Amino acid sequence: MALTTGWFTYPTPKDSVVFRDTDGEAPLVFWFGPGWMGSAVTIDHERKRYFRKVTETEVSNLRSALRITSRSNRPPSAAVELRR
Repeated sequence: MALTTGWFTYPTPKDSVVFRDTDGEAPLVFWFGPGWMGSAVTIDHERKRYFRKVTETEVSNLRSALRITSRSNRPPSAAVELRR
């Protein structure tokens, strides 16, 4: 399994986090799955995807930092707005 590019198929995430700018574009996206994390970043109008293996502790820490609640506490398409 490649860690940055070259997966045979993209894995299915359990959760996704999308950051939108003031124009409604999504320059940064995170995906979380069992034992892996991925992101899509737009730099100079080019979309790049990155994936890496992670521990459950790393995923838990990032979910906590992003204030992601458990899936059972929210609908699948719930948006969470972070205070500035």
